[in-house]
Parts: sequence; C-alpha cells; structure tokens
Amino acid sequence: IVCTYLFLQISANFVVEQFLSALGGMFGSLLLAFNKRLTNQIGWVFYFFTHLIVTYLMIKTNSPFIAVCQVLSAFVSILGLRREMKIKGSVV
Repeated sequence: IVCTYLFLQISANFVVEQFLSALGGMFGSLLLAFNKRLTNQIGWVFYFFTHLIVTYLMIKTNSPFIAVCQVLSAFVSILGLRREMKIKGSVV
C-alpha cells in the first residue's frame, strides 16, 4: 500500500517525466559535444524525445504556449538530425 501511494504521488507530480526530460537533455548535449557522426545523430534523437516529454508536461500543466514552443523545438531537432545525416552521410 505504501509503495502504491508513493508511486501515485510521483506520477501525479510528473517526477518521472521531469527526470526523463532532464536526462534526455543532458545526454543529448553530451553526445553532441563528442561531434562524431553517430553520437550527433543520437544526440538529436535524445533532444527530440526530450522536447516531446516536455510538451506532454506542459499540456498537462495547462501551459499551451510553452507546449507549442516545445513542439517547434522538436521540429528543430528533426532538422538537426536531417542536416547531420545529409552532411556526414547516412546512419552508420
């Protein structure tokens, strides 16, 4: 019962989603810093999913303007991945 209560509290406060979005942003930045073909591509994918998670959080917390900004940022991540694949060749 205690574990269920704690899980519901964590889920209700979006702690898991916030944690995943923070990790995604950190790993995406780290991978882009290596500046290698594969790591850059994976970094852009991390950024994309991070922006999707934050979009979900902003919709759930009734922040539509920030949600739209996050969708636009996710689109920029797709453009970054596409550019990376075009400049440095296809995925390894």
